[in-house]
Amino acid sequence: MLDLDFEIHHAAEYPILSWRDLNEVQLRYDCFLGDVRFVLSGVNFSTDWGWIPIFDFALSFRLIGEALVRESSAVFEFTDSDHVIEFNVQDERVVVRTNYAIGQGVVKLSECSRATAALLSRVRTRIEGEFPDLRENVHYRTALGQFW
Repeated sequence: MLDLDFEIHHAAEYPILSWRDLNEVQLRYDCFLGDVRFVLSGVNFSTDWGWIPIFDFALSFRLIGEALVRESSAVFEFTDSDHVIEFNVQDERVVVRTNYAIGQGVVKLSECSRATAALLSRVRTRIEGEFPDLRENVHYRTALGQFW
């Protein structure tokens, strides 16, 4: 079973004058910082660091979920850290390992894809609900690309 969720601790590292005017780096790495709950097959890959850029995490995980349908592996590298999450596809299952937690988790490829899509959807709903001007930000829309 895959438990994938998030918690945003603060919206930005600095005062925001207009959510419409933020650039891509600000949106992906400086805003919506928090933690991720990521438990797979009883192995806890969650973060309790308080600084994970949630929008970037959700977007990157969604892209990885799609890539694993075509590719046999993918890696997520945390921003400003040497921590990584490795994904390897074996017989329609995804094996997940990290360099910051002991053990590995396994999930069906289809469940992984659904969970990453659902995570991005929940993040979008939350941040667009709190900051509706984001919908007008060209960098936000571009980052979401095919998911818009």
